[in-house]
Amino acid sequence: MLLMSFRLNKRLLSILCSAAGILVLAVAVMGVLSQRRAEVPVSISSSGAVVKNYTVATNQERLNFIAQFGWEVEEEPCEIMDVVVPKEFDEVYENYNEIQKSQGLDLSRYRGKQVKRYTYRVVNYPDCGDEVRLNLLVAESKVVGGDVCSLALDGFMHGLRYDG
Repeated sequence: MLLMSFRLNKRLLSILCSAAGILVLAVAVMGVLSQRRAEVPVSISSSGAVVKNYTVATNQERLNFIAQFGWEVEEEPCEIMDVVVPKEFDEVYENYNEIQKSQGLDLSRYRGKQVKRYTYRVVNYPDCGDEVRLNLLVAESKVVGGDVCSLALDGFMHGLRYDG
């Protein structure tokens, strides 16, 4: 029969118990935060800004998100592409980010990061035929940006909300 013993000093025991307590607390806090994130309502704020942290993990969730702005789009995206938000914004990207800020979003925190762009063909844009696209920028299944734009040579671009 083999018998082993070891001696655990009080300082090491105290450190191990503290570490275990911190780990349990961290797991509990993360669980509460992820549950709160899932409870974000599906709506547009009174100012017309996009609700942050809107989950769009599936195509149906993206379609629901788009529908709240009154847009009718083809059911499947015409393009899905990974894009990298530039680390340094030039004038064009600064202007694009102003559109995002006006709807309660901001691409600044995604500088240098990869996001996914889902592009849908809009079928109910007034007087524009089939040349209008709606782009959603998504990171970690959350909407981080979006626009509606025309493919025409003298086209336009604006936020997700149409003000006529």
